[in-house]
Amino acid sequence: VPFIEKSQSSTHQQLQMIVSTTCSVGMLIFTVIMQIFAFYNSNPLIIGSVFSLMAVTCVVASVQIFLYFRQIKQTVQLWLFVAVCCLSIALLVVFAVLGPIESQTFDFSTEPMFMPYEDKVQVMYVTQQPQPTRVLVGTSAKCGGETLQMTNCTQKSLIHQVLLEQNQSFILNKRRFDVKIPQKPRKFMLISDVHGNQVYHSILPPDYDVALMPGDFSAWGHLEGFINSFKEPIKKPIVFAYGNHDTMKPQLAEQLFQRQFQFYQQIGDVGVVSLTVLKNGSSILQQEYIQEAMAFMKKTVKESKADHIIIQLHCIVYAVTGFENSKAYRAFGETFAEAIEEINDKRIKAVLYGHEHSASVFIKDQVLYAVSAPAGGPPKHDSWFEELHGPQDDEKIFGGEYHMDTYQFNHHIGELQLDVEKKVTKFKIIRVKDNKVLSSYEIPFKE
Repeated sequence: VPFIEKSQSSTHQQLQMIVSTTCSVGMLIFTVIMQIFAFYNSNPLIIGSVFSLMAVTCVVASVQIFLYFRQIKQTVQLWLFVAVCCLSIALLVVFAVLGPIESQTFDFSTEPMFMPYEDKVQVMYVTQQPQPTRVLVGTSAKCGGETLQMTNCTQKSLIHQVLLEQNQSFILNKRRFDVKIPQKPRKFMLISDVHGNQVYHSILPPDYDVALMPGDFSAWGHLEGFINSFKEPIKKPIVFAYGNHDTMKPQLAEQLFQRQFQFYQQIGDVGVVSLTVLKNGSSILQQEYIQEAMAFMKKTVKESKADHIIIQLHCIVYAVTGFENSKAYRAFGETFAEAIEEINDKRIKAVLYGHEHSASVFIKDQVLYAVSAPAGGPPKHDSWFEELHGPQDDEKIFGGEYHMDTYQFNHHIGELQLDVEKKVTKFKIIRVKDNKVLSSYEIPFKE
C-alpha cells in the first residue's frame, strides 16, 4: 500500500509539472502573439504589466519543475502549481478584456498634420467616423477635442485637435508619430492653391524642413475638399495662411486651423508672418482687412526675435496674370510695398503668396516675391503667353521692372532655401508634371 500511495503521489506531481510547463510555455507564446497583434504601440504600462505577469508565471513554473526533478518539497510544489494556474487564468482574463480594446483601430480621413503653434505643436487629424480625441505620450493619455481648448477624453468628433510639446513622440491609432520641429529650418516648400487635388505630393523632396501653404486648400470651403488636399500625409511641419476659398465657410476654417486670420509663428531662428486680406470667400479686397493685416505685419516684424523672416499671404503682391491687372490689386500691391519700405528690416528674405494660378518671381531690394501655383487647382491659361521672362513695362504689369520669370498652363510648387553660410536666398520654380526646375534664383542677403 505505501508503494501504491507513493506511485500515485508521483503521478500527481508529474501531471502538475506537465500542466505547469504547458501553461508557462503557452502563456509565453500567447503573450508574444498578443503583443504582435493587439498590444503593439499600447501604453508601456500595459505592455510591462502583461510581460511581468508572464515572466512571473514562467519563473514560478521553472521553480516547480526544478523541485520536481529534485524530488523535494512536495507541498511547495503543490502551491507553486496552484500559483501557475492562477497566474495563467489571470493572463487569460487580461487578454480577454484588454485584447479587443487595445486592438481597435479607426480610419483616418486626414492623417495627423503637424503645425507649430507658439512654443508647442498643434496636431490635427480627421476621422471617417466620430472618435474621442486621445493620443498616447509615453505612459500618459493626452486628450483634446474639436478645438485646442478642449481636453475631453470621451467626447467624439470628426475633426480632432490636440496640443503637444515640440519634438514629442506620440502614439495614435496604434501608430507612432515623431515629427521634429527644426531649430534652424533652411529648406521650405511653397505649396499653394491645392483646391482638393493633391497632384503636388509625388514630387515633394524628402529633405525639406517646413511646408509653407498660403491658402486655398479647398475649392469651395468644404471639409471634403480639405481632406482631398491631404490624402497623402505631409510628414513635415506646416505653416499655412488662409485663402479666400478657405473662408467661404469661416467656422470650418477656424475649426481646422485654430488660428486668427493674422498670426506669427517662429520656427527655430525663422519667423513666419501669415496674413489674410481676402476673407468671406471673396476675391474682392477691402480696406478694413488690408489695414488690419498691414498693422499686424509692421508690429510683428518689429517685435520678432527671429534671425530671418518670411511673409506669406494668399493675395498676390506682384504678379502678371489675372487679378494683378485690376486697380484694386495694384493699389494693394502699392500699399504692401510702402509697408515693407516703412518696416525696412533686412531680416525679411521672402514674400510668398498664391491666389494666381501661375508661377511668377519678382526681386525687389534683395527681397524675393514669389507665387508658384497652382499645386492642384486649375492652371492659368492667359492666351497671350505661356512663358514670360525679364523686366516688363510697369504700366502694363505692376512691378514689371522687378519681374524675372512667369509660367502658366501647368501646376507648380516652389522651393525656398536660406543659405546662411553663403548669405543668399535661393528659390526654384518647379513644374509638377515632370518635377522640372523651370527657373532658379540666388539673392544676396541684405547687409
